[in-house]
Amino acid sequence: MKQEFAIDRPVEASVKMGSGRLDVQAAEAGSAWASVEAVDPNHEPSVQLAERSTITLDGDHLNVDVPESSRLFRRAEIAVTLAL
Repeated sequence: MKQEFAIDRPVEASVKMGSGRLDVQAAEAGSAWASVEAVDPNHEPSVQLAERSTITLDGDHLNVDVPESSRLFRRAEIAVTLAL
């Protein structure tokens, strides 16, 4: 899942996730985006956990929320990427 946003000012970000990989990179001027993806696209629990995640922009705050891993998602591996 990837969400892109047009922005006209600096953006703060917060990521809520139990475990996984987080990468941050520079975005093109006037934009910001975030993605949540399964590390292994063939691992169904990882894919489902990524699909249940939410990415929102509230004013100048980008929020990424990955649900807590339940028993089903215990071995799920996700990667969050932010471009700010």
